[in-house]
Amino acid sequence: MRSFSFIFAVLFMASFLSAQNNSATIIQNNNGNSADVAQTGSDNVSKLIQEVKDNTANIVQNGAENILKNSELVTAYGDFAKQRATSVLNLDQNGDGNVLGLFQNNQKNIANVNQGGSTNAVDVWQQAFGGVVSGNETDIDQVGNNNTAKAYQKGDLNYSKLFQEGDDNKTFLVQNGLNVGPDGGLSNTSTLLTTGNNNTVDVNQFGNSNIGNVTVDYYGDAATTAEFNSVIIDQDGNSNQGYLTVKGASNSVELTQVGDGNREYVQNFGSSNEVYITKTGDGNRGFWLLNANATSNDIDVMVLGNGNYATGHIRGTDNNVNISQTGNTNMVTASGQYSAKDGVVVDGDLNDAEIIQTGDFNMGVINQTGNLNDAVINQTGNNNTATITQTN
Repeated sequence: MRSFSFIFAVLFMASFLSAQNNSATIIQNNNGNSADVAQTGSDNVSKLIQEVKDNTANIVQNGAENILKNSELVTAYGDFAKQRATSVLNLDQNGDGNVLGLFQNNQKNIANVNQGGSTNAVDVWQQAFGGVVSGNETDIDQVGNNNTAKAYQKGDLNYSKLFQEGDDNKTFLVQNGLNVGPDGGLSNTSTLLTTGNNNTVDVNQFGNSNIGNVTVDYYGDAATTAEFNSVIIDQDGNSNQGYLTVKGASNSVELTQVGDGNREYVQNFGSSNEVYITKTGDGNRGFWLLNANATSNDIDVMVLGNGNYATGHIRGTDNNVNISQTGNTNMVTASGQYSAKDGVVVDGDLNDAEIIQTGDFNMGVINQTGNLNDAVINQTGNNNTATITQTN
C-alpha cells in the first residue's frame, strides 16, 4: 500500500518556494513508498520518516545551512530523518553549512550522500538486528573544506565507503557487529579515501573478519601535495585486515589490531611520514613498503603475541625502522612470507634499522645497500637467528 496524499501537499511547498526557511515534512507508513523533495535557498528543513520497508527518499537541497536531521546517535526520532528496513536515501546538498542526520533501522538499508561545499556535516547511524544478516550500506562523498563525515554501523556484513576531497576534513567510522559476543561481528568492510591536507581519518572496527581500507592521496595528481593528514585504524577482534596507502608528506598513520590472525598492508609514498603499527594477539602478520623516493620516514612496529611476522622494504634516504616483538616464533621474515619484501631491506643512504625480539624461536633479517646505514638486532631467548648484510 502506498501513501502519497500528505507528501504531495508537502512537495508543492518544497518544490516551488526557493527563498529561505522552507519546510518539508514527509511521514510515510506501510511499504513501498517514495518521496521526492527539492529545496532551493537557505535555512531549509526537510523532516523525513518512512516506516516498515522498501521505501525510497530522493532529496535535493541547494543553498546554505539546509537540514535533514536525526541521529547523533538517535534521540527517538526528534526532527525525523528515520527509515526502516530495505529503504534507500539519496541526498544531494550543494552549498555551505548543510547537515544530514539519518537513522536507518534493521537490514539492507542504503544511504547515498553527496555534499558539495564547506563546513557540511554528515551523520549516518545504521543498525541491523542480531544474528547473521545482510547488512547496511553507506556511501558518502564530500567535496570542499572543513567537512565532517560520521558513519556508525551496528550489525553484520555492513559496508561503508567514505570519500572526502579538500582540506581540514574529518572522517569517523565505527563498525560494531552483533554476531559474536557483546561486541563481535562478522565481515564488515570499510573503504575511505581522503585527498588534500590536514584531514583526519578515524576508523574503529569491533568484531571478526573486518576489513579497513584507507588511502590518503593527492587531488588526482602528484603535483598537489597531500600533507599533514592523520589516519587512525583500530581493529578489535579476529582475522582483521588493515590496508593503508599514504601518498604525500608529513602524514601520520596509526594501526592498532587486537586479536588473532590479523593482517596489515602499509604502503608509503612520500616524505616525512610516520607509521605506527601495534598488534596484540596470535598469528598476526605484516607487510609494509616504503616506495622509491620515500624519504625521511619513520616506521615503528610493536607486536605482543605468538607466531607474528613483520617483513618490509624501504627505498630512499634517512628512513628509520624500529620493530619490537614479544612472544614466541616471531619472524621479520626472509621468507616465512607474508607477503614478504623481505625482512627489512633498505636501499639507500643514512638509513637506520633496529629489531628487538624477546621470546623463543625468533629470526631477524636486515639487508642494507647504500652508505652509512646502521643495523641493530637485539634478541633475548632461545634458538634465535639474526642475519645482517650491509653493502656500501
